[in-house]
Amino acid sequence: MKSQGFTIIEIIVVIAVISLLSIVTIDLYIKSHNMFTVHNSQSQLQIVTKASLDEISDNIKKSSSVLSTYTAPDDTVYQTSNNTLILRIPSLDENQDVIENKFDYIIYEIDSVNLHYLEKIIYADALSIRKNTSTNINQKLDNLNFVYFDSTNAEINVALENTDYVVTTIKSEEVVNGKTNSTEYETKSKLRNK
Repeated sequence: MKSQGFTIIEIIVVIAVISLLSIVTIDLYIKSHNMFTVHNSQSQLQIVTKASLDEISDNIKKSSSVLSTYTAPDDTVYQTSNNTLILRIPSLDENQDVIENKFDYIIYEIDSVNLHYLEKIIYADALSIRKNTSTNINQKLDNLNFVYFDSTNAEINVALENTDYVVTTIKSEEVVNGKTNSTEYETKSKLRNK
């Protein structure tokens, strides 16, 4: 007489095969999700770093000069260095026209509280459309470097008012899922009317 149904051994084998397939599928999903997260983070890091560099470069191109030092209205003293940039930029009116003999000052520096923040500080003239602000334009900063050059392409460290070009390097870094992502961009920007 032939019995109907499955034996206990057959059921255990089927459960084992289904469990094994489930474990492999879940593991594959987790690995692909982690890989996506790391690659997405790398893309975002590149976007933030490039946007920071582009903003700095655009303001250098609009600037009339680099200042060695600047004393803000609140008596804060800024000094240009390899990781601080002080730009004197013509003020703009509400029509985006230059206001003669009026200037705004833009400072880019590493935040003094959080060393991974790239801070942009604006001290605007009272007639300018720009407003006094302090914003972090990159919160994943690993390195910031400015190098100053005169009209002969010689590097200068003093008399920074003679700067014609600024080479800016920004490196950003982030750890995601135990993997360190980093990206670095560099650009050479010429000051306005130089």
